[in-house]
Amino acid sequence: RSDKYVIRRYQEETSLRAFVLLDSSESMAFKEDGAHSKMDYACYLAAGFMYILCSQADSAGLVIFNETIKTSFPPVRSLANLRPLLLALEGIKPAGRSNIEEMLHKMAEQVKTRSLFILISDCLTDPASILRGIRHMHHNGHEVTVMHLLDPAEMHLNFTGLAELKELETGERLVIEVDEIKDAYAAEVQRFIAELRKGALDCQGDYHLI
Repeated sequence: RSDKYVIRRYQEETSLRAFVLLDSSESMAFKEDGAHSKMDYACYLAAGFMYILCSQADSAGLVIFNETIKTSFPPVRSLANLRPLLLALEGIKPAGRSNIEEMLHKMAEQVKTRSLFILISDCLTDPASILRGIRHMHHNGHEVTVMHLLDPAEMHLNFTGLAELKELETGERLVIEVDEIKDAYAAEVQRFIAELRKGALDCQGDYHLI
């Protein structure tokens, strides 16, 4: 009996425990010319990560959020137990605004065991707020990987002339002369990406632009 306890304890201490944090806010529904929206692609990524984790005898949990945590599943370690998590991905309908910082703070406090958190989001909010949440995670002993999803059309304005833009999550509208701001827009996107990447790496996390 004691040998079984030692083996079980060893397995618990050496197995990776991970949570996929999936942004389901309205902006994730955006799609320009590609085959998939950001939400579709994010679900494929989430499913892939969870499948790999369970296949290698690690555990994977899932948290779907926008302004609040909408659905959460505790980590599972087998492919059979992964089915409800995969079904939840199929039912996602992007809606509402995103509050990444608040979600990171909540998870940092709720999860007591050291874990890996994989954030999948377009991160369309103030990067400083996201980094506050990541620093909280790091302070509590967790690891964070940011999978930053952007549609190519969000990185470079691919149209010209006078245009009216609509912000997906708030409905706010703005009329712009595209040619006057195109270069400044592209530069600001790159500054935004660089700030988020540096902040994640400063907390010994990982950052990947998708």
